[in-house]
Amino acid sequence: MILILTHSSEQNVLRVIDYLNSVGTSYYRLNVDQLNTECLSLNFSKSTFDLIGCDLSKVTAVWERKSNFYEAPKCIDPNYRKLFISEHRTCVEFLANELKHCYWMNPIQYRNWSHNQLIQLRLARECGLRTPKTLVSNNLTEAIDFVTECSYGAIIKTIGQFDIIKELNQTINTSGVDLKELLSSEGFENCPSLIQEKIEKDLEIRATYVGGKFFVGAMEIINSTIDERMQHESAPWFRYQLPADIEDKLKKLHDRLKLEFGGVDLILDKSGLYHFLETNPSGQYDWVSEKCNLMIHEEIGRVLNEKARQNKN
Repeated sequence: MILILTHSSEQNVLRVIDYLNSVGTSYYRLNVDQLNTECLSLNFSKSTFDLIGCDLSKVTAVWERKSNFYEAPKCIDPNYRKLFISEHRTCVEFLANELKHCYWMNPIQYRNWSHNQLIQLRLARECGLRTPKTLVSNNLTEAIDFVTECSYGAIIKTIGQFDIIKELNQTINTSGVDLKELLSSEGFENCPSLIQEKIEKDLEIRATYVGGKFFVGAMEIINSTIDERMQHESAPWFRYQLPADIEDKLKKLHDRLKLEFGGVDLILDKSGLYHFLETNPSGQYDWVSEKCNLMIHEEIGRVLNEKARQNKN
C-alpha cells in the first residue's frame, strides 16, 4: 500500500491517484490539514499505532507531497490553534518514524534541510554545478557593493522556500534589486537577504527529477524579465534534453539532499553555460508536464508502484 501524505488543496496528486487506480495499486490519502477528521490511536502498552481506514502494517511506500501546511479548523479556539497544529505535527512525525523502513518520496525528516537554499547552493557547487554569484547578508554597505559589481543587475530571493505566507495571503516571488531602493532601505539590517547576480538568459529550464530520471522543459527568453515562470501559462515551452554531465551532477545533488523528487530551475546563459538556481522538493510539475507532454504524473505513479511492490516482497 502507498500512503500519500499531503494537503487537501493539493491537486497534483489526483492524476497520480488515477494512475494508481489504473494499475490496481492500493493507496491511502492522508491530508494533514484534515487530521481532525481522522481517527488516530497510539497505544504504547499494546505497541500499536493505528490509523483507521489505513492498515499501516501494509504500507510499503510513502509519497510526501506538501504535507507541511498544517491548519486548525475554524471551530478551534484561536488560543489553542498553535497547540492543535503542534500536536498533529508531532503525531505525523512519529508516523513517519514508524514508516522509516518504507520507500519515501521525499523523507519528512530531511524536509527542512533539503529546502534550505543555502545548503542547496553549497552542495550544488560541491557537485560541480555552476551557480550565480550569491551574497547572503544584512549589511547594507556590503549588499550595495555586491549589486554594483553585478554586470546585469541582481535579484533578491527568500532564503528558505516558504513561498506562501498564509497569514498575509500573498506570494513572495523573485524580484529585481533596485540599487536606489536598496540605498534608501530602512530595516535591511533586521533580516539577512539572499542576493544573486542576474544571468543573461538564453533559456529558462525546469527539470523535474523523479526517482533518478529527469523530465525537462525549456522556454526561450526573448524579452528578459524577472522570473518568467510566472508567465508560463502563455509562454512557449518545449521539451529539452540536458547534457549528460549536467544530469549526472544534478543526480549527485539530489542524492546528497536525500530527494527522490525535485523541481529544478536552471538557466542556460548566452555563452552556453548552465547555472543551477534551486531544486524545490515540493515543486509544481503539472504545467510543464502538460505543455511539454512529459507525463510526469505517470512516472511518479510508476516509481511509487514499483517501490511499493519491491518492499512488499
